[in-house]
Amino acid sequence: MDHSANQQTLNDAQQRWFSIFTQPHSTPPQPHDNIRENTNLAANAAVGDVLTNPKPDESSRFYFINPNGFQLNASGGTFAEFCAETKRISADYIGVSEHNLDGHQSRVKKICHDTARREFDHYSLILSSSDIPTDTSFKPGGTMSLTVGSMTARIKSSGSDPMGRWTYTKFVGTRGKIITIITAYQVCDKPVTTATKKKSRTAAAQQVSMMRIRGITNTHPRKQFCADLRNFLQECTNQNEEILLAGDFNEALGTNISGMTKICTDFGLVDILMSHHGTDTPTYVRGTTRIDYALATPHVAAACTTCGYEPFQHRFTGDHRGMFLDLNTNALFGSATVDLSTPAEREFNTRDRASNRRYVEAKHKYLTQHQWFQRLTTCTTDPEPNHAIAEGLDRDWLRASKYAANQVKKKPNCPFSHKLSTARKKKNVLQRIVSQATLHVDFSDSIAYFSRTGYDFLIPPTLLECQIELKKAQSDIRKTEKDAVNYRRVEQQRRIADLLAEGKPGDANRIKHQVKAEEIKAMFRKIRSVQGTIKQGLTRLLVPQDTEHDPKTCTEWVSVDLPRDIENHLRARNRKHFGQAEGTPPTMPPFSDHVDWAASTRTAELILDGDYSPPELDSLMQSIVDHMSATVELDKFPATITVPEWEGKIKIWDERTTTSPSGLHLGHHKALVRPHDLTLDTDEGKELENQRLALLHGQVALLNYALTHGYSFDRWKVIVNVMLLKEPNNPRIHRLRVIHLYEADFNLLLGVKWRNIIHHSLDQDSLHPSQYGGLPGRESLIPVFIEEMQNEIARASRKPYIKQDFDATSCYDRIIPWMASMLSRSHGLHKNVCLVHARTLQEARYLLKTQLGVSEEFYSHCRAFPIYGTGQGSGNSPMIWCFISSMLFTIHQENAIGASYTSPDRSIFLRLFMVGFVDDTYGTVNDFARTPPPTTTELVSMAQHDSQLWSDLLHRSGGALELAKSKYHTVSYLFTPSGAPVLQGGQVGPDLCVTSGDASTTMKFQHLSAYTAHKTLGCYKEPSGNQRAAAKHLLANSNRRACQLSTSPLNRKESWTFYHSVYLPSVSYSLPVGHLAPTMLHKIQAPAIRTFLPKCGYNRNMPRVVVFGPQEYGGMGFRNLAVEQGAGQIEYFLKFWRTDCEAGSLLRIALSWNQLMAGVSWPILQNVTAPLPHLETKWLPSLRDFLCSIDSDLEIDTPFTYPIQREHDFHIMDLVLESGRFKTREIRMLNYCRLFLGVTTISDVATADGKEIDRTMFLGNPSLLASRNKWMKAEQAKPYATAWVLWRRALRLWSDWRGRLHQPLGRWLLPGPSLGRTWSSYVTKTSKTLILVKEGVYESYSPKRHRIYPVTPDGTITSLPLDAYPVSIKFSPRSIKVHRSPGLFPIFAASQPRTFEEYLDTLAPWDRLLFDHLDLSIDPYVIIETLASTTAIYSASDGSVKDHQGSFGWLLSTPDGTVILKCSGPAYGRQMKSYRAEGYGVLSLLRFIYHLYTFCHTPLPAALRLFCDSKSLLDKTHTYLRYPRYYPNTTLQPDWDIVQQIAITTRLFPTSPHLIHVKAHQDDAVTFADLPVESQLNVRADTLAKEYNATSNHKTSAVPRMPCNAAQLHCQGQTVTSRYRSTIRREALTPAIRDYTMYRNEWTHANMDMVHWEAHSQALRKNFLHRTFLVKFIHDKLPVGKMIALYKNTFDHRCPSCQDEFEDRTHFLRCPHPERVPWQLQLATAIRKRCDNIPTRPYLMDILIDGLTHWFADTAFIKEEYPLAFHALIDQQDQLGWHQILLGRFGTLWSDLQSAHLRHSPSTGGKHSGTSWILSMIITIWTAVQAQWEVRNKIKHGDTDATRLTSKLAQVLRETEALYELKHSTLPCDQAAFYPSFAIHQASLTTYTDLRAWVNTWRPTFIRSVKDAKEQGVAQQQPIDQYFPPHATLPSTPNHP
Repeated sequence: MDHSANQQTLNDAQQRWFSIFTQPHSTPPQPHDNIRENTNLAANAAVGDVLTNPKPDESSRFYFINPNGFQLNASGGTFAEFCAETKRISADYIGVSEHNLDGHQSRVKKICHDTARREFDHYSLILSSSDIPTDTSFKPGGTMSLTVGSMTARIKSSGSDPMGRWTYTKFVGTRGKIITIITAYQVCDKPVTTATKKKSRTAAAQQVSMMRIRGITNTHPRKQFCADLRNFLQECTNQNEEILLAGDFNEALGTNISGMTKICTDFGLVDILMSHHGTDTPTYVRGTTRIDYALATPHVAAACTTCGYEPFQHRFTGDHRGMFLDLNTNALFGSATVDLSTPAEREFNTRDRASNRRYVEAKHKYLTQHQWFQRLTTCTTDPEPNHAIAEGLDRDWLRASKYAANQVKKKPNCPFSHKLSTARKKKNVLQRIVSQATLHVDFSDSIAYFSRTGYDFLIPPTLLECQIELKKAQSDIRKTEKDAVNYRRVEQQRRIADLLAEGKPGDANRIKHQVKAEEIKAMFRKIRSVQGTIKQGLTRLLVPQDTEHDPKTCTEWVSVDLPRDIENHLRARNRKHFGQAEGTPPTMPPFSDHVDWAASTRTAELILDGDYSPPELDSLMQSIVDHMSATVELDKFPATITVPEWEGKIKIWDERTTTSPSGLHLGHHKALVRPHDLTLDTDEGKELENQRLALLHGQVALLNYALTHGYSFDRWKVIVNVMLLKEPNNPRIHRLRVIHLYEADFNLLLGVKWRNIIHHSLDQDSLHPSQYGGLPGRESLIPVFIEEMQNEIARASRKPYIKQDFDATSCYDRIIPWMASMLSRSHGLHKNVCLVHARTLQEARYLLKTQLGVSEEFYSHCRAFPIYGTGQGSGNSPMIWCFISSMLFTIHQENAIGASYTSPDRSIFLRLFMVGFVDDTYGTVNDFARTPPPTTTELVSMAQHDSQLWSDLLHRSGGALELAKSKYHTVSYLFTPSGAPVLQGGQVGPDLCVTSGDASTTMKFQHLSAYTAHKTLGCYKEPSGNQRAAAKHLLANSNRRACQLSTSPLNRKESWTFYHSVYLPSVSYSLPVGHLAPTMLHKIQAPAIRTFLPKCGYNRNMPRVVVFGPQEYGGMGFRNLAVEQGAGQIEYFLKFWRTDCEAGSLLRIALSWNQLMAGVSWPILQNVTAPLPHLETKWLPSLRDFLCSIDSDLEIDTPFTYPIQREHDFHIMDLVLESGRFKTREIRMLNYCRLFLGVTTISDVATADGKEIDRTMFLGNPSLLASRNKWMKAEQAKPYATAWVLWRRALRLWSDWRGRLHQPLGRWLLPGPSLGRTWSSYVTKTSKTLILVKEGVYESYSPKRHRIYPVTPDGTITSLPLDAYPVSIKFSPRSIKVHRSPGLFPIFAASQPRTFEEYLDTLAPWDRLLFDHLDLSIDPYVIIETLASTTAIYSASDGSVKDHQGSFGWLLSTPDGTVILKCSGPAYGRQMKSYRAEGYGVLSLLRFIYHLYTFCHTPLPAALRLFCDSKSLLDKTHTYLRYPRYYPNTTLQPDWDIVQQIAITTRLFPTSPHLIHVKAHQDDAVTFADLPVESQLNVRADTLAKEYNATSNHKTSAVPRMPCNAAQLHCQGQTVTSRYRSTIRREALTPAIRDYTMYRNEWTHANMDMVHWEAHSQALRKNFLHRTFLVKFIHDKLPVGKMIALYKNTFDHRCPSCQDEFEDRTHFLRCPHPERVPWQLQLATAIRKRCDNIPTRPYLMDILIDGLTHWFADTAFIKEEYPLAFHALIDQQDQLGWHQILLGRFGTLWSDLQSAHLRHSPSTGGKHSGTSWILSMIITIWTAVQAQWEVRNKIKHGDTDATRLTSKLAQVLRETEALYELKHSTLPCDQAAFYPSFAIHQASLTTYTDLRAWVNTWRPTFIRSVKDAKEQGVAQQQPIDQYFPPHATLPSTPNHP
């Protein structure tokens, strides 16, 4: 048949069907009858008003429908059609009753939200359903509210009923009016207490079950619905809310006086459609009454203009009429609903390389056509500026950008759109034809509606054919939608295959990477959606009712809804906000008269020169002016920007960032720096690259024109104020956040130029060190750490202080432009850059942007309304604020009291004033050295002075202190009678009052108790350190994140990523600066872990040692928060101890006071196992406990231990702790006594002769003649008498009852000036002069005879001689007698070394060990002479690593390769890498050159060339040399110590040595003789290193600490030098999982060490994607029958193949069923195949296969069948178990034997090892095991739809039978839900869906019922009707199913 005939047939069919649709019908057709002849149809016309489209002006459209459920798929399914139709009818709100979806399923929510998001720019979707679980997305009942478009701006809140019976949305009208729209669904009036097939799947049954769980019995769900709805409506009424209640109520009004009729009466609701049209038309297609209606309060009803019911199935599929209400918007809400702006869409994405190419081509073409490049050259080369031409160039650049974007813009091109549209139309038409035939209802209007654009398909004549065709159409839709979802991925895979076939693997890989990037992007998009977004867009305002009232104190508000009014209020608000600084000194004369915004006037130059001091300035303002003088040469940095600077910033700027009011978004800029899809080796690629570079250089040239001439383009002067809500649903006018949107290129200029001077200022130390915000290398937690250290010092020293928290209001928005320019210029910024910036701000036109769009009117700076501030969003605001705050901090420091901190030995002293992170600042005051300490009144006075100073400084710089938000803590200690310190709580001292900078108000700061936490930079801190607030916040945060995940649609991989990228950073952020107890942290994370485990594919009851265990041993790798806190504490300690900064100094002081409090002889962080119960601080003991738990310690350069004073001396607390005679409380009391006396060692309490205890010390009342401590003392009140009894008891440990020492003290080890105490009398060792100390004066006495001195002094001396030592004396009237004393230990002067070898012996250990194997046979002077005779010194070093042990070797030679000297030695470090070994070689070589020339007193050489094959090491060294300043985090970089020491040594050379990279192992490809000299040296150095490594054994040695490294971490005796966090985790968590593994396998420690764990670990890492299965398999947690039976008694625990009664992991692997046995042979084949591909030692493969074969057969392995060399291997694996091989646990001898084989097989080329062989075997085995698991699961659960259904049916029957076993244990009232017997149940419900629905619905009821029956004692009873025979009942005709 030709095309014309087909078309004619189609036309005839359309005409016949149209005639049918427009004629009445009589009788319904039979399946095979011609349905065109059916004429007996019920009428189906619209009732009431007809819905018009578009809707009437100024109206809001509400639509309600029962669609009889949605069917979802990945593309949205029927819900997508529903959304499209909703959009088509212009509905603002649509309510759905009975959507039949499980709204609790994350998949359902995701599909619905994704579908709505695609269809609507703005929407709000609320889904409700019962919480009865379902297997599929189908769940009967449920309601939905969908608000779309601009109406979403009115939403105040929304929610739903817990049972899914209604959803509600509260809309806001004018003056706070709330209109609550409720969409409801009431179940039909049918009995639900009898178990029938349908009633188990109804919403009513679900509600009964949920009611029963809640303890509600014998109540019909309809009755409960009315009761609960009445309560909800009453709540709304109590809040004076207007109500619109609509939906499917399954109840006609007036038929039940206690139902909906009563609700109408009680709440005065109006039936809108009845009152408008008086109709009672049935709204259910099979019913006879009106059960769908809308009820409203009179106000809402009066607003209705049109309303009506639509015909059945007219627009939406379903068996109910659609109901619409058009309400006058002004009448309903009091104002019109303003249109929301449509989100701007980007025309292209620069990740698409083809788009970049097309963009460049189009833009270059446009500009070329407009001669742009020629004009640009003319403009930029002309010395005279021509701004008109420049503006024209900029306008053309903008036009060219938009032109190019339009050319690139992707057109929607879905290949399935037409096909899908046709299929849906066909489905809708056929659906209505079938419904018309079966329901006898006229659907002709509906069919005509869906056929309004015609159709090109034939409609069958019979009902049966129509039904078949309908099913086919539905199937086509599902397939088409599925294909549409996968279309892009299929196309990408096809393209990859084509490129590979064309021989273009590079292009194919690029597409593969693109696919991977898209997957990652999609994953993180899902993760972001899980976190939820806070609605920040502004659509209405709340302003004070009294316009003169301060919004901050206002209580009465007025709602502003009209766009014009909103704009006016916002404009006025912003003018006021950005004009806040007006009236402050910088805005007043003389500055306003003589300084312009660009700081370019004569007065500005005077200020920069430091020559400006007008008399009208007060001292503070003059100080500010003085501090704005230039710190560097003016205009030090060029004004222009370079192309690399531009590219560097553009590349790292996130393309999604919103910028550029002109529309020139970041994509336009990034397209010029991102790669395109042409290669440069083609002519087209070269041409395109030339075009790209021309555009890039042209753009930079145009920018530089502006910078050169100080010109601002007009485009730059348009700035958009984006108005956002600070808090959700709080549109109060003072609670808004303003973000400035600048043009992207202008903002980039600001960022680049100011960032450059920030870096320079940091290098020059011209910025205050206490400002941590907006600066590289400084982070937000540092101020928090400083506060923690201040608290730690106070806890140890008990010295009081006050900490004030300041709140500077709107810091960026109050920046005075001329001050910003002045300070920027003073730090070197070019004047022209400041001029561009200032002109842009001064001439800017500020537009307003809300969710309503961008305003047309603008506001600008003028005299009447001055505008200051650079605003948030400006690229230079953070840097400008750094300059301003740094200046203010400096001035504050010069004038404030501040706080000082000192270590007890006074070796460290730190003054601390202001500390801040951007605008979060705090100050501290104390008088640390004062004894007794200042009173709280004095402290408050000091704090008031500093606070007032800060307030005044802010005011004089244009800022202001928010006095009402400022607060302070007073830290002051009292003491109990026992001497225990107690931190005072509550109000301590007088109020702290501060006057505002303008002297207008005086307010008192909020006083916080020392036990009350304050929030600072995301952390909760309080001086007491109780951490309750921090724990509460962490728990809430942890639970919130876990809740987000639990309701999310994330799969296992995405959940794992969510855990690591969202949960962990959020929860662990504050842990390093805290000290929560491990038990508390376990409690915090426990609920979250139980959520994460099932989402990641694990059972929530997995052993926690496996959950947190490291991956090496098969652990899951979840993070233990206690370990994360400890690891964070260690990292913070290391990085700050290693860095010279405030935090580092405070840390050192804190540790010194803790060491003093401990009073022990050993460093408290190095000996962490010894208990210190008397250490009463928080953070450091927490760190110490964690170090102890992981068998680690910290070695530091200065441990602050109190030195031993003399021979036989010892520390008091050492002996007290070692004695074991005192309880914790007693130890603390003894320590209080010790601290009161200020003593640490026995010599401190003994007399000078060392024979006895000083009597006054013995009694606790030191006399004036007793020795006095030179160190600072902790504040300590004298304990009561009981404590001193305890003290004297302790003294008995080392003395008798009279105080005589058991072991008299010997000679003094330190000279008198170096002793820790000041004594009253000394004798000099040489002259025997007696020196008496009287009130700080030294009186000297010459001896009369031996030990006898006159009473008259010879005179006084100024200082104590170095050879003086304390003595005891006795006065008599005529002489002074000196008691016998052991004297002073002899002090020897160091002798000068005579030989170079002796010189090396005098070096520090770290330095000396660098020359372990040095050839010293040559005289050092000869070496220097030889080297001096050459043109250059050649040297080469290399490193070697084997089995994690490192070594190095190096050589010195002449340029011709003659070796002069060589050396080798050990490289120290844990888990050694070649990088560190190479570093040791370079360092040893440099240090040798330095020491050689130093010893010979010869200048260091200038021509040293050092060759090294580690490029990464040399690059890092060059970086350290280029940037000598390092930040705290830098010190945590891998092997930082070795590289830093190399850099330090290199700087010792006047001419830096040339560090040159040479390629390694060149002798592999070229003979040694043919290599250049540097390569030969490298090869020889490599040989030296390897030779040393082969003979040395130093792997477990600690790293000798280098001088640059002030602290290092030792774990189990080995030093950690890299990857601190992962190493600490491993050390903390490995012991537990090792113990667990040994326990489960009945192993010893020796057995554990037999396993090759390294290969096991590598295999797990390589199988990351299958980690979940492998972890469960390794630890015997697979869901086999044995495991499932433990927690699911209804599960069939038999083997699915052989039906063995006990299926465990072993049976799974050994199952004898014929279908399962072949895998064992397949495994052996796979092993053989793999071994054939890699060089395998003979017999190893056979032993492996033989061992597994014997294990599978459960027979013994006969080792005698193999050579003797393999018997040890077989014995070892026998001990471990051959099945362990299947778990990846090979014995170590496998590797040893294979490695030995490879060493004798040179053909392997070093590519293989014993470890890699095991790794290959494990991967091969695990691949086979996983395949077998899949086979098992297919048998268990089915591999086809039919077998899967059979399996699920069997399972649900088991669950059903288990419930029937509970039948007689339930309450009699609940037994009606059962069938008479399980057999009848099984016969009645034959499908899986019905059975599963019955189980899911009633199981919770039965479980609750069994519990209640036990409590009531009524178990094993039957309902009364079971004792009587059943009687017949008449069937009821329901109104609605």
